[in-house]
Amino acid sequence: MASDLHGTCYQCRITAQEADGPLECEITEVLLGLGEPSRVIELIQGMIAQPARWEFLLEKATELGVHAITPVTTERTERTHFKQERSDRILRAALKQTKRARLPLLRLDRLFEVPDARQDPLEALDAMLPWVRGAHLKDHVVMGGMVCGVPVGEGVLPIAEI
Repeated sequence: MASDLHGTCYQCRITAQEADGPLECEITEVLLGLGEPSRVIELIQGMIAQPARWEFLLEKATELGVHAITPVTTERTERTHFKQERSDRILRAALKQTKRARLPLLRLDRLFEVPDARQDPLEALDAMLPWVRGAHLKDHVVMGGMVCGVPVGEGVLPIAEI
């Protein structure tokens, strides 16, 4: 079985193999979306200080079928970067273990800062506005078509001002 890491798996038969060389295979069946969940799930995760915990998170998110992982920073984030190559290797290894067809996206292009949850709710919503696609102000914020969290803070949201 081989995968293009973008959602397609190929059932293959080995036709030739050289000692310590490349394999030649014949594709016998194309399997679209093998092992992929029916829903697209994006994990928006605060950066974790310990590298081992970040790696554990990547592995478990892949096993659970997450489509994309977006790291975020906050005022209290101790670690604001990670080793991209190491993270990619962990994602690939977890993908092989779970026999999924799609490698989760590690969305560094969408890295953003989450405001301190104790600040004014309007300031928090203003800071997240570039990523918000819709909101039900009583309950949650929807970013990119996904429910991602609850605006928290002290005070009330003056709906007329929004």
